[in-house]
Amino acid sequence: MADPTERPVPPRWTRRTWGSVGILLMIHSLLLGGLGAAYSPTWNEPGHLAAGYRIWETGRVDLYTVNPPLVKALAAWPLLLFGPKTDWSQISPDRVPSLPSIVCFCRTTMTHGRG
Repeated sequence: MADPTERPVPPRWTRRTWGSVGILLMIHSLLLGGLGAAYSPTWNEPGHLAAGYRIWETGRVDLYTVNPPLVKALAAWPLLLFGPKTDWSQISPDRVPSLPSIVCFCRTTMTHGRG
């Protein structure tokens, strides 16, 4: 029978154990980086989401008219649950077609990124 006052010896981590943990963490980091690159939004996705949210909020389809509005509206409906702050005052109907896509993207990102 073992002595009840004797402490159990904790397991010892050898160099091999630390090396294995390090390799696993490196593989995990590479996999996360690959997934992040593969599944992150593309450069124009925020513009589509902003245009879809504007469809829900104002009923207008004149923002970011590169694609038909149905898919943008369907992709943006979850935003209705959160109700982000919007400021469409700088976007007028006569000015929207002349705005390049990247300008719409930048304004939308800056407006909604401020929280």
